[in-house]
Parts: sequence; structure tokens; C-alpha cells
Amino acid sequence: YHADDVCIAQTYIDFYNKEKNENMLKPTIARADWVLNNPSNGSMDLDYSKGSTIERWTWCDALFMAPGVYTRLYTLTGNRKYMHFADSEFRATYNHLYDKDEDLFYRDSRYIGQKEANGKKVFWGRGNGWVLGGLSEILQALPAKDKHRRFYEDLFVTLSARVAELQSKDGYWHASLLDPESYPSPETRATGFIVYALAYGINEGLLDKDKFTPVVVKGWQAMLDAVSAEGKLGY
Repeated sequence: YHADDVCIAQTYIDFYNKEKNENMLKPTIARADWVLNNPSNGSMDLDYSKGSTIERWTWCDALFMAPGVYTRLYTLTGNRKYMHFADSEFRATYNHLYDKDEDLFYRDSRYIGQKEANGKKVFWGRGNGWVLGGLSEILQALPAKDKHRRFYEDLFVTLSARVAELQSKDGYWHASLLDPESYPSPETRATGFIVYALAYGINEGLLDKDKFTPVVVKGWQAMLDAVSAEGKLGY
């Protein structure tokens, strides 16, 4: 069930698309079918002491790991059961972790109600980057006229606009989106995900080029600044 273990299937599907070898796809389909035939009834409130609470997508990173796999299985096979499952589980996470006042995702339910040092709500930069990256993967797979697409496009545009507002002066998105001063260290994974997603949105015509290109360029430059003399990406 664990979304992190499902993520590897993205690579297997890429190999299948390149080689068209059915054997590359069979294990992924077998596992996906098993999950669909044995759906978890675990709680959406994450509790690491209870294994059943990581069987569903109870943390926002999972929205990058798993939904894109099921979405691509839908478009590869034409079988809507994969998209029905992906959409149902994604929306369960959205309904549980998305704060409609802030237009941001909590990392998981444990952070709902917590406050940063400055009194703001706790929203993890990298986690929201995971979600934006995941939405980019879903949208690349979903056909333009698919009935599910509008929800994901609208969420992508809304979340993109929100995180663009939260870019720090140094070009990075920090560990805490609403309290970057408490976490001044650069965060290149959050920044990388967001730059990737915003660039995708610009290229696909989902985001205004004039408004978002400066944000992407500034974020990309921040990532370049984090590369050491040895060529390693830091932070």
C-alpha cells in the first residue's frame, strides 16, 4: 500500500513506454490490481505507531508518489478503475490536509492546529513542493477532455499562485512557508519541485508567462547558487 513503494513504478512505466515490453508493466499492474481489490480502511490521521495509517495517502508527499502511477495506468490501459481509485484517494487526502484559507497543504494531520514561532500555521515547503510536482505528473498523463482534469488543473493553478507569493527574497522556498525567518537555511528540494512545477505550468499555458517566469528564473538561480565548487547541490 505504501505510497513511497508505489513511486518506483513511475520508472517501470517509463521503461515500458520506451521499450514496449509487456513484462516491464506486469508487476506494476499486478500490485495495483491487488490494492484496488483490497482497499485499505486505515484512518486518514497519520500515526506511525499504527501501520494501517500509512496504507492510505495520509501525508502530502504521497500525492507525488502514488497518484501519478495510477493515472498513467489509466491512460496506458484505458481502464477507468485506476483513475477512479487515484481520484478517490487523492480527494480524500485533499479534503483532510488542504487548508482552504491558506491554499496550502499540511504535511499530515499532526500539524493541523500547530503554530510556528511567529504564530502562523505550519506548512512545510518541501511537502507543498511534493504536491505541486505530483500535480504536474497527473496533468501530463490526463487527457485534455478527461472529466477529472478540471479539478487538478484548478488546484494546480491555485497552489502555484499561492507558493509563488511565498518565495523568499533569496529565491528559495524555505522549510516553513509562512515562517521562513525561523528556518533561514536554503531548501533546494522544495525549491526544485516548485521551479519544476511552475515551469511546467508556464510551458503548458496554465500559468501566466509574464507573471511566473521571473519567479522560476529567481528560483533556478537560487539553486545554482547552492551548487558547491565540487559540483554538489547543497541544502
